Amino acid sequence: MIEDITGKKEVKAIEVFKHAIKYFRDLMLSTIDKKGLCVKENNIRWVLTVPAIWSDPAKQFMTEAAGLVSMDLRHLHINAS
Repeated sequence: MIEDITGKKEVKAIEVFKHAIKYFRDLMLSTIDKKGLCVKENNIRWVLTVPAIWSDPAKQFMTEAAGLVSMDLRHLHINAS
Protein backbone atom coordinates (compact mmCIF):
# COMPACT_ATOMS: atom_id res chain seq x y z
CA MET A 1 0.00 0.00 0.00
CA ILE A 2 1.10 3.54 -0.74
CA GLU A 3 -0.04 6.41 1.49
CA ASP A 4 -0.88 9.87 0.23
CA ILE A 5 1.04 12.86 1.56
CA THR A 6 -1.46 13.38 4.38
CA GLY A 7 -1.15 9.77 5.51
CA LYS A 8 -4.93 9.48 5.55
CA LYS A 9 -5.52 7.55 2.33
CA GLU A 10 -3.90 4.42 0.98
CA VAL A 11 -3.96 2.84 -2.43
CA LYS A 12 -2.50 -0.40 -3.71
CA ALA A 13 0.89 0.07 -5.37
CA ILE A 14 -0.22 -1.98 -8.39
CA GLU A 15 -2.99 0.57 -9.02
CA VAL A 16 -0.46 3.42 -9.05
CA PHE A 17 1.83 1.62 -11.48
CA LYS A 18 -1.11 0.53 -13.63
CA HIS A 19 -2.25 4.13 -14.06
CA ALA A 20 1.29 5.34 -14.80
CA ILE A 21 1.79 2.67 -17.47
CA LYS A 22 -1.65 3.39 -18.93
CA TYR A 23 -0.88 7.12 -19.11
CA PHE A 24 2.33 6.61 -21.09
CA ARG A 25 0.75 3.93 -23.32
CA ASP A 26 -2.20 6.19 -24.14
CA LEU A 27 0.11 9.16 -24.72
CA MET A 28 2.20 7.14 -27.17
CA LEU A 29 -0.82 5.82 -29.04
CA SER A 30 -2.31 9.32 -29.19
CA THR A 31 0.94 10.75 -30.56
CA ILE A 32 1.11 8.04 -33.22
CA ASP A 33 -2.47 8.80 -34.20
CA LYS A 34 -1.95 12.60 -34.31
CA LYS A 35 1.10 12.19 -36.52
CA GLY A 36 -0.88 9.98 -38.89
CA LEU A 37 1.67 7.17 -38.71
CA CYS A 38 -0.89 4.36 -39.10
CA VAL A 39 0.97 2.06 -36.70
CA LYS A 40 -1.20 -0.62 -35.14
CA GLU A 41 -0.68 -1.40 -31.48
CA ASN A 42 0.02 -5.05 -32.21
CA ASN A 43 3.09 -3.87 -34.18
CA ILE A 44 4.55 -2.04 -31.16
CA ARG A 45 7.08 -3.65 -28.85
CA TRP A 46 6.62 -2.11 -25.42
CA VAL A 47 9.65 -1.87 -23.13
CA LEU A 48 9.45 -1.19 -19.40
CA THR A 49 12.84 -0.35 -17.95
CA VAL A 50 13.38 -1.18 -14.29
CA PRO A 51 16.47 -0.89 -12.07
CA ALA A 52 18.85 -3.84 -12.46
CA ILE A 53 18.82 -4.42 -8.71
CA TRP A 54 15.09 -5.21 -8.73
CA SER A 55 14.23 -8.79 -7.84
CA ASP A 56 12.36 -11.15 -10.14
CA PRO A 57 9.15 -10.70 -8.09
CA ALA A 58 9.42 -6.91 -8.56
CA LYS A 59 9.79 -7.39 -12.31
CA GLN A 60 6.78 -9.73 -12.26
CA PHE A 61 4.86 -7.01 -10.40
CA MET A 62 5.53 -4.59 -13.29
CA THR A 63 4.42 -7.23 -15.81
CA GLU A 64 1.19 -7.73 -13.88
CA ALA A 65 0.59 -3.97 -13.73
CA ALA A 66 1.05 -3.76 -17.50
CA GLY A 67 -1.38 -6.66 -17.93
CA LEU A 68 -4.03 -4.67 -16.06
CA VAL A 69 -3.74 -1.98 -18.76
CA SER A 70 -4.83 -4.52 -21.38
CA MET A 71 -1.41 -4.54 -22.99
CA ASP A 72 -0.60 -7.63 -25.02
CA LEU A 73 2.10 -9.10 -22.82
CA ARG A 74 3.58 -10.92 -25.82
CA HIS A 75 4.68 -7.45 -26.97
CA LEU A 76 6.10 -6.43 -23.59
CA HIS A 77 9.76 -6.63 -22.61
CA ILE A 78 11.04 -5.82 -19.12
CA ASN A 79 14.51 -4.29 -19.44
CA ALA A 80 16.69 -4.16 -16.33
CA SER A 81 19.37 -1.51 -16.52
